[in-house]
Amino acid sequence: NGLHMEVLPPGNGRDFGVVRLGPAGPWDDISRAEAIVQKKLQELKGALKARKPTKELPIDAEWVPKFIGVQGAAIQELIKQVGVQIKVRVKDGSTPSEARKAEQVVVVGPSSLDDEAEAALDLESATQLVLAKIEEIARLT
Repeated sequence: NGLHMEVLPPGNGRDFGVVRLGPAGPWDDISRAEAIVQKKLQELKGALKARKPTKELPIDAEWVPKFIGVQGAAIQELIKQVGVQIKVRVKDGSTPSEARKAEQVVVVGPSSLDDEAEAALDLESATQLVLAKIEEIARLT
């Protein structure tokens, strides 16, 4: 079936026995195993780097139409101003039919930057501008 089992008794500096079970082949190909692990680590680092940090801000559902504006004009203007992507979505756990009553969340994602510190500053700056816009809508409502 292509599986190999090897039993090593205590010895060679070990106080315990070892059972190896796996595909048939050389057991001591450490450099190959290390290369596989390194490749997987690089894949995971790449996937992590591709993720954009986000910030979720609560906004009352009744303010969402003013936040978005007619045909999205207000949110598009805010996106141009802050320089990052902004989305409005129903908070997790709410169904679309409950959206009128549910609290909504504004998700602010920074532009993709290699420098994490600069991305964090972009996110914080954008967050402050979005919060100011939400507070302005709250005062006018």
